[in-house]
Parts: sequence; C-alpha cells; structure tokens
Amino acid sequence: MQLVALPAHAQQQATPVATDNALRHARFNLGYGDYLVEIGQYLQALEAYQAVVDLADGPERAEAHLKKAQMLTGYLDDPEGAIREYRQVLAIENSRASDQEIARFQIGLQLLGQQRHAEAAAEFETYLQLYPDGDRAGSAAQLLALSRHYQADSAPPADSRQTLFALPVELPKVRVRLLKGSRRLAITSAARLRVMAGSGEVLQLPGGEALRLRADGGKVLVQGWSEVADRLEIQADEPLQLGNKEVRCSSGGAALPGRYRGSLHVLARAGRLLVVNEVDMDRYLHGVVPAEVFPNWPLEALKAQAIAARTYALYQRQHRQARDYDLVDDEGDQVYKGLRCQTPRTTLAVNVTRGQVLLHRQRPILAMYSANVGWHSAWSEHIFDQPLPYLTGVRDHFSPTQQMGRWQRRYHPGEIRARLARVGVQVDDIVDIRPHQVTPSGRVRQVELHYPGGRRQVLRTRPLLSRQLNLPDTLLTIRREGEAFVFDGSGFGHGVGLSQWGAKAMADQGMAATEILPFYYRGVQLRQVW
Repeated sequence: MQLVALPAHAQQQATPVATDNALRHARFNLGYGDYLVEIGQYLQALEAYQAVVDLADGPERAEAHLKKAQMLTGYLDDPEGAIREYRQVLAIENSRASDQEIARFQIGLQLLGQQRHAEAAAEFETYLQLYPDGDRAGSAAQLLALSRHYQADSAPPADSRQTLFALPVELPKVRVRLLKGSRRLAITSAARLRVMAGSGEVLQLPGGEALRLRADGGKVLVQGWSEVADRLEIQADEPLQLGNKEVRCSSGGAALPGRYRGSLHVLARAGRLLVVNEVDMDRYLHGVVPAEVFPNWPLEALKAQAIAARTYALYQRQHRQARDYDLVDDEGDQVYKGLRCQTPRTTLAVNVTRGQVLLHRQRPILAMYSANVGWHSAWSEHIFDQPLPYLTGVRDHFSPTQQMGRWQRRYHPGEIRARLARVGVQVDDIVDIRPHQVTPSGRVRQVELHYPGGRRQVLRTRPLLSRQLNLPDTLLTIRREGEAFVFDGSGFGHGVGLSQWGAKAMADQGMAATEILPFYYRGVQLRQVW
C-alpha cells in the first residue's frame, strides 16, 4: 500500500525549519527516542528517530540513523534494515568520523550474522584500510579471518540467533519495573521477609515489620544492617507491599499501596532505587487484563486481551535479556497493577487461555494494540516506518461504534503555535492547516502549515502536531471554522494492531477470541506454547 501525497499543494515549496530550531528539536527527539527504548516502545522510538532524520542534518542525523539501526537489530529482528541505516550514515558527508567508523564495522557484523561471508569479509577489509588504528581494528581483523574461514567452509554455522527465540516449554517469569527514581523505600508483607544478596540470604524480618531501604550512590543500604549491596532480592510467602507505589483501580478510586506476588529486586542506579517485580507470566497477566480493559466486558474480549498481552510480554522478555527489566507497569508497555485490581472474570480469561501465544514464523509477534483503531486500523510502516507482516491495516466496522470511535477537537492558531514552540518548532501566523500526506488507512501522516504570502511548512502529524495538541489519533479531517481549526477524528492511540474497543464490539456480537485476534493480526498462528 502506498502513501498518498495530496496533489493540490505538491508544487508549493516548503519553508524549512530554522537551523537552531531543527537542532533543538533533533536533540529533543533523540532523547525522547532513548526514553521510548527504555520502556520498550520500539516502533515509537523509530518514529522519534525518524523525526530527526526528517528535520536535521550532519551529526544529529547520523546519530538518528545509528540509533535506528540499533533498534532494528536488537529489538525488531531486521538486520537488513539495520544495514540500510548504517549505509545512510556513510552517505552523510559531515557526520562524525567516529559514527562513520561504527557504521562501517556494524555493516560487516550484520552481514556476518546473516552468513553473507564474502560481503562481510569485504566490509571488514575496507574497515581495516580506513581505520587501521581504529577502536575496533582488533575485532575487525578477527572477524575478517572468521568470515574468510566460513566463506571457505562448505558447511555454514548454525544461526546463533535462534537461541534468542527459543520458545519456553513451561510457565516463564517476567521482570516488571515498578519504580524508578526513589531514594527511599519501605517493603512489608504479612509473612516473614527474606532478604537475599548475591548467592545467599542475608537478613530476615518478621511478618508485618517494614524493610526500609535507601540508595547511596551505586549501593542499597538496609536500615539496621551494617552491610551494603549492589542489589537485593526480597521474598515472602505472602504478597509483598510496596509503600512508595500507589495503585488506583479506577480514575476516581482510592489510592492504595501496591501489592505483588513473586519477588522484588531492588537495584541502586546513580543514587536512586530501581524496583523490579519478578513474577510468573500468569500472575503478571492477572494484574494486566483488568487494568487494560473493563472486567465486565464479554469473556471472549477478555480472552483476546489476555492472549495479546501474553504475546506482547513474551516478545519483550525475549528481546530484553540484557536489561534490568522486561516491561514497565504503565502505559509505556501495558498497565500492570499487581493484586489490587484483580477480578474473577479477568483471572478466568487468563487461566482458560493459559500458554496461548500468537506466532509468526514460529516467533512471538510484537502484539501491539490501541484503545480504539477507528474506522480503519493502520499499517505499521505508515505510522512507524517499519513494516511488520502481521500489523497490516484492516477496515473496521466495529470500533467506530464504541468509545472514542468519533471525536472532535478545536484549537486557535495561537495555541497551536505555542504548543509547537514547547518542542523547539517555531511557526509563523497560521492561515491554514491541510493534509499533505495521507496513508491508505486515512491517517494524516504529514500536514502543511500555511502562512501569509503563500509560504508553507510540512510537519509530521503524529510526533509533532498530534502529540502537542493531544489529538487521540491521526485518523482525522481538518477544517477552519471561524477563528479555530477543527479536527474531526476517529480512534484513540496509534491505530496499529488490536482494537480493544473493537474486540469488545465483536464479542458483543457473539464472536470468539479465535475470530477477533486474526481479524486484527494477519497471518498469525495461535498456539499453546506451555
């Protein structure tokens, strides 16, 4: 499916963003992209880095290509796409020499990983010619010899990446970040607390007594204990309560301390405490499903949510083994509220779908979902510049009938200018806003801001205009009404993958989870893995 650039304004010349504003906006998006990687939003991070590529030049643009390449190899299993990004770095004349060196080395490394040994050898040879004293010269020489050896060997080595994607055969555990940034912490349980450091137990506290922790640089200090540790694990036979973490089961509900099954890992990071809940997948999902959808929805909609959430969590678990946690407990990944908000119906939905996962080519999919995808879900490449074969757009007759299926927002030109200025994008007096590029699903990917004298400026809608105006989705139309611009839209979220409200509408009509999931995730296999 092709993007459509609307022809009515195609001949007008865009006004480039001023250099200082472009640089400021580039630095903002590079940092924002790094934050998105930290919380597991990989496609959204690609979108942030692409915004830098669109607006900046030189070192910032090269840095964005490098970060995109790292995303594609580490989290999205697309080494060929990463090679293309590294080659883009080589094509930027005023990029940093260090970035050029990294790109050249990584191209060889990615080719070697794909068992394209002759091409890899050529890249490592070029690297050594250009950077004989480079930081990676020793590694490049070894990898060159390895490439030549494999090139001459008639039996190529097994693909080492397969071990990363080995499916679990029994109930796995996941690591969920609950807190980041607290200096002090109190943990309690009705049962005896066992505090572990390194390979053994170091401390016990009676049930009901609070374990009080404090960060001191890179160490965790325990009140009443003279030793220090880099990290602690806290266990108990009853749920653990985290005093610094409040949970609400509804927007107007009471705030209560979070209670969690499994164990808590407390790490010191730059003078702050990082708290991670290690818990088995089922108990994790018991705390996710009632936080993501309404427990009174039809059971088949709850089952669809449970399977999608399980698949998403397994994907993250398999791609974040080198990090301190697999998931975060808020909207950055999927909302997890531990024991506080569990209900019998959502627990049943998890239990009756135990071990069921959505696979594509025998690997868990990145099972993205939105609250409401509107009248048409989106292709991942049109929103995030990354195609995934199972995240394709589909016309949806169910979602528009539900909450956020239709919406309207109004903004005056001055307010739009002020909000864009917050992220370093300076615009003139806005005469008109028109769609510039529209995706096949109907989402406005780019907009034109028209100024006095016929000048115009093209901006990406989602990372700039939509985010700053808090527009629920980019599936919208734009019109001028008096002194205001009116945005009439459909959907809530990025529009990729499962529609939660659409699943509810389908279940209301008697459809099963096994019908709902393949409607939104195309070409997938539902399999019981454990």
